[in-house]
Amino acid sequence: MTNKHSVCPKAARLAAALFRPFTAAVLTVLSTEGLIGTGAFAKPAGYDFKLVAALGDPLPGGLSFINDFEPGAINNRGDIFTGADTGIGDEFQGEGVFLFTKDGQLSVLGQC
Repeated sequence: MTNKHSVCPKAARLAAALFRPFTAAVLTVLSTEGLIGTGAFAKPAGYDFKLVAALGDPLPGGLSFINDFEPGAINNRGDIFTGADTGIGDEFQGEGVFLFTKDGQLSVLGQC
């Protein structure tokens, strides 16, 4: 299966460099949880889940999130790093790499 959208080399390199260390940590935690069997679907005490962004949400410059969000990472401060397709309406315009801080601020790290 191939992606119907062209890949932005700048965003792809940035995402690869930033995702790599987080992916190893997430996979380690997930595999440890699976071995221990602590109920991965239970809501852990002390955690809250809230909507950070949704498809159709606006971005600076008149674009919005479309299609999907790419796998990302969450750091120990609650900041979220992710990639997403961007567009106008349902029309694909490009890709971006984004940081959502715990206090709800959105930073566009790269977009093309």
